[in-house]
Amino acid sequence: MENATRFTDYWAYVHLALHKLWKRVAEGGSDQPERVECPTRGTPGIVQKWRDFWHEGASKVSTRLFVGSAADAASATTLAQLDVKLVVNCTPDIPNFFEGEEGAPDYVRVPVEDGPGVSFRECATTVRDAVQQIRRVRSTGGVVLVHCLMGASRSVCVACLALLDDEEADTADSAYQTVRTARAPARINVSFMRDLETKHDWWWNDDDSKEPLVQNESR
Repeated sequence: MENATRFTDYWAYVHLALHKLWKRVAEGGSDQPERVECPTRGTPGIVQKWRDFWHEGASKVSTRLFVGSAADAASATTLAQLDVKLVVNCTPDIPNFFEGEEGAPDYVRVPVEDGPGVSFRECATTVRDAVQQIRRVRSTGGVVLVHCLMGASRSVCVACLALLDDEEADTADSAYQTVRTARAPARINVSFMRDLETKHDWWWNDDDSKEPLVQNESR
């Protein structure tokens, strides 16, 4: 990781492509959820999605907080250039590409699918712990990259939760507007938007302790 080269990036990209191809073949694809579209950008076609995935790059949505695609997470060059200390992987299946390597960032996984009716409520403790880990890393001067597949929905939701939790935004709409202004591909699942709007109803459960137990995959 410390001596990352373009070859390192390309190998990770091949790994990612094979992984997603196998998932598509094995599962036969999946239904797409309704999304909150940008009124000026509309629904992107396949060419625009390709550009967003490979060429958009990680977007700085707040101080030391970036949102990106799996391609950004698979780029050792990007991680090194941004000096990323924590990668939050908001998928159940995309690999933590450099986990355990010398000089690699820490990893935390929030295993959520991006499908119709899916809710972050289903893994409230896990996402809350990840958000609190984001806060700790940023508060000590570290950079955090939050990613999913496209950097458009799941990672956007987690970034919004981080902004709300740090009181950098006071409403779901303002948090989403902040992230969407910084990251053009943002197209959040409407179910995730409802999660943001009702955060106060589910963020702390009666049986949860307010002292988080963070699932850190690198340690």
